[in-house]
Amino acid sequence: MTTIIKENIIKHSQIDTKYWVWLAILFGVFVFSYANVFVTFIKVWWNSYIYSFGFIVPLISLYIVWLQKDRLKRLKISPSYILGIPVIIGGIILLIINTQGRVSVQGFSLITTIIGMILLLLGSQFLKALWFPIAYLLFMVPFWGIFTERLNLPFQNFSAALGTKMIQAIGIPVYRQSIYIELPNITLEVAKVCSGVNNLIAVAAIAIPLAYIFLRSWQRRVILVCGGIIISVLVNSFRVALIGIFAYFNIGEVLHGPYHVLQAMSVSMVGFIALFIGVWVLSRGDSGKSPAARAAAPEPSLQSYQVSFKGNRIKHLFFLMTIILILIGIYIRFYRQ
Repeated sequence: MTTIIKENIIKHSQIDTKYWVWLAILFGVFVFSYANVFVTFIKVWWNSYIYSFGFIVPLISLYIVWLQKDRLKRLKISPSYILGIPVIIGGIILLIINTQGRVSVQGFSLITTIIGMILLLLGSQFLKALWFPIAYLLFMVPFWGIFTERLNLPFQNFSAALGTKMIQAIGIPVYRQSIYIELPNITLEVAKVCSGVNNLIAVAAIAIPLAYIFLRSWQRRVILVCGGIIISVLVNSFRVALIGIFAYFNIGEVLHGPYHVLQAMSVSMVGFIALFIGVWVLSRGDSGKSPAARAAAPEPSLQSYQVSFKGNRIKHLFFLMTIILILIGIYIRFYRQ
């Protein structure tokens, strides 16, 4: 009897190993197919301070998935052809027909294909469990300018108005006309890059996962996210005021003050500090556990579902997805250039 049990354990271990080997292969061909997209994203993140936070978005998403590992182990794999195949086809079509090479379309294709793969290989239960880390990946897609462009002028005016009030409060003569701040020795313009709108996306990209992971109630989450955004807006106005003050007294560089401490990135940094302080304050007295913490906590009443490679169905699914992604990768990399 002991020998039979040991043989079953070894056989089951080999089955699990096969599953993870195929999963690693599938991940590799997925990276191969979307290599150009990843390279494009990295270039945008590296060259644009607006989207520089994009480097940590996939890491945060993976961390949230890792927090739910115990919950995911208890879910039963139930591949869905009906839902998975159409979603994957939709993601691939987005990638192929993107003749103008728009980064936003590439990003939507990437996320859509990930959703389709989860549905096809794992099932709708896994997608339901992973909806937040998947949706969070939208922050790494550089398309937010579509929404922030319309906010630039209102925020320029607000920063100029509040900054002018701050300058006047210390007795410096100043006059504001729209987005222009007129000092006796210089006229400053609150340009689009100084509106503070772009920093809101970076602050929100950090605030939302912090609220999800560490806070339980929706009210406290909303307070944290909104509070971080409000503080970043106010800090940006304060930055505009400091630029005006330094310009008036001819201290350092006119546009950004001494040592560039008044660049827009400083607004994001202050916003991040405010967020961590806010999490510490709001988490006190927040009874219960956050969704991520509850997902990570084991539930003895539930049986752990071991991932296996039994039967031919899941093997065929892995094989099908691997072939499709290889063909798409070859087409994108060698025939579409």
